[in-house]
Amino acid sequence: RMVGKSGFVGRAHPYRNKPFPFDLTLAQEAFPPTKEMEEADVKMTEEVLAAATALEPTDKERAEMGEFVTKVKQILDKILTTTDAEYLPAVVLEQYVEVGSYKKDTMLRGHRIADIVVVTKSMPTFEAVASIGQKMCDELSDGSGVVSMVSRDFGLILTKKEDKVRILVSTQQSNTDGLEKDLHLPLEMISKNQAAIYHAKRFECFSTTPEIRPLIRVFKAMRRRFPGLEPINIWAFESLIQYSLITTPTGYPLAAGPAFKRVLSMLSAGIFLPGSSGLGDPVDARFRLCDQLGFDEMDKACSTAQTLLRILCQGGIAVLLGQADKIPDISVEVTELNDICIAPLEKAFEPEEKKEGEEVPMESASA
Repeated sequence: RMVGKSGFVGRAHPYRNKPFPFDLTLAQEAFPPTKEMEEADVKMTEEVLAAATALEPTDKERAEMGEFVTKVKQILDKILTTTDAEYLPAVVLEQYVEVGSYKKDTMLRGHRIADIVVVTKSMPTFEAVASIGQKMCDELSDGSGVVSMVSRDFGLILTKKEDKVRILVSTQQSNTDGLEKDLHLPLEMISKNQAAIYHAKRFECFSTTPEIRPLIRVFKAMRRRFPGLEPINIWAFESLIQYSLITTPTGYPLAAGPAFKRVLSMLSAGIFLPGSSGLGDPVDARFRLCDQLGFDEMDKACSTAQTLLRILCQGGIAVLLGQADKIPDISVEVTELNDICIAPLEKAFEPEEKKEGEEVPMESASA
C-alpha cells in the first residue's frame, strides 16, 4: 500500500491494475508551459479569487451565525456536564464535534447552515433525539427570538430566523449492533454522521493552504449552477481540490487558477470513471471517492467537466464563475465564444433495457 505526499492511499484489488488519468501538471517536463500560458494562469487566479471573495458570507451573516452556534454549543456543554439526572432523562452524550462548511469556513453567502455531530453513549432512539431537540429549543428560546426544531432521519434541525444548526446524531460503535428499525436512527445515517467527524479532522491537515477555501467555494457554486456536477458530493470535491493543489512535482502548492483548471482537467480525464484507478477516500481506503456515483452520474459529471473545460479554454471563465450575462444550460445548449460553437456531448453510457420476463445470463450474474 502506497501513501502519497498528499495523503491519498493507493487502493489494492480491484483497482490496482487500472490506469490513473493523464495529469498534465505531473508531466510538465514533457509539456513545459509557455509564457502566454503562465500569463493566462495569473489572470485566471485573479478571477477565481475575486469570484470566491464574492461568495463569502457577509460580516452580518458571520456574526449572527456565530452567536447562534455559540449558544447551541453552550447547551450541549450543559447536557454533557450536568449531574442532574432529571435534566435530560435517558440521554447520555459522549461528545460533540463541529463539522461542515461553517466549521471549515467554506460557507457560501446566503447559505446559513452550521453542522454539529453529537455522539451519544445511550441508544439513539427517535424519542431521545427529539427530547434533545426540545430541550435545546426550550433553553435557546429567549428574548432574542424563538427557536424551532424539526426531526430528521440524520438527527434534527434547529432554526432561528434565517440561521440553521443541524444536529447530526451518531453513537458509540458498541451500540450499532443493537439498532432496530423504526426505533433508532438508521445505521446509514449514523455512519455518515460519524464520517463527517473524520472529514473535518482531515480538512484541518490542509486548511493552512490559503487557496483551498476559495476553490471549495467556487466549486460549490458551480455544482449548483451546472446540474451535471451535482452528483459529486462535497467531500469528493474537497478531496480532489486538495489533490489538485498540493500533488505537484515541486512539492509546492499550485496557485488558485492552475488548480481550478486542473480539477476540471482531472474530471474530464475520467478520474471518477469506472475504468480509472481514481482517488481513494482519504479517510477510508476501502472505498474510492467515485463509489457513491452511478454509471449515469459518472458519465454526466465527466461530460459536463469536458464541456466546461472547452468553454474555459476559449476564454469563457465568466460562464463558469456565473459572471456572464447569460449562463447557458450546457447540457442542451450550444455555447458560442469567439465565433467558436461549443456543443454539449452525447451520452457515453446508455443503461440496458431489461425486457419483461428476461433472465440475467449466468455469466453476467457470476461476473
